[in-house]
Amino acid sequence: MKNRIHPAIPYRPGSLGSMSNTSYMLLRQHQFPREYHDSEIHVIADSDRLMMHDFDHAQKCYKKHTGTGERNLENWLMETKPDADKIFKFLKDILRADKKIIWTGFRIMGGVHRGDGYVVWTFDLFAKDPNLDTVVYSEEEAFLQSA
Repeated sequence: MKNRIHPAIPYRPGSLGSMSNTSYMLLRQHQFPREYHDSEIHVIADSDRLMMHDFDHAQKCYKKHTGTGERNLENWLMETKPDADKIFKFLKDILRADKKIIWTGFRIMGGVHRGDGYVVWTFDLFAKDPNLDTVVYSEEEAFLQSA
């Protein structure tokens, strides 16, 4: 059986301000599917929930991997264009991802919480089954095919 991934919208600089209604805006993506099989693994979490669950751990992850706090994540992702390995390390750490799994893809989206105007990051990790033909995309290809 195939599972569908929530679609992202293209990146629009400046649209994560407190007066915005942006949701699921793609910031970075690497080898990430639109749909996947039950034997593949998809982990997703929102930054506000991670902060509520363990604020100290989340803050340490932002500082360790990006050099800043969560409010500067967009700049780290877009201006410095860290390579996929740096982003994988950040996501695996903040999501406390299973170290036994070989993670093959990721996606980071941004949105504005409608209640308080703060940015909420959506972090996804994906582990592709090498025996399946799941199609994956990086950000350059994410919107070229119809969703």
